[in-house]
Amino acid sequence: MTKMIVGLQPDIVFTQWPVDVHPDHQVTGLLPLTTWVRSERKFHLYFYEVNTGSETMAFTPTDYVDISAVREHKKEAIFAHKTQNPVETYNDYFKPLEEFRGLAAGVKAAEAFIHFKAKVERANIIGI
Repeated sequence: MTKMIVGLQPDIVFTQWPVDVHPDHQVTGLLPLTTWVRSERKFHLYFYEVNTGSETMAFTPTDYVDISAVREHKKEAIFAHKTQNPVETYNDYFKPLEEFRGLAAGVKAAEAFIHFKAKVERANIIGI
């Protein structure tokens, strides 16, 4: 994975937040994180949440993207995955999460991300 990502020389990589109950999500998040560290942080690394409250844990967003204009396209893509029980999955998890993140961002619907940064780039708390 490291060779592949480094070989592509991306500016940005998006991956799942690894603090998750699903082992596939954990691995999917940790592989790009390991690459980011090994590549000496040569790309921006953003994590996204899957099902906060049921799978994703300890997710505190740094950035929001307004998806109001493309929400139906996202829904169509989710519904294309017939084996994933798309109607229930969307209505029970993704729709409420889009609206919740939208409230935080001040828009109708949003997705949230954590922009992972080196310690020197993060905010400092006095005494830590």
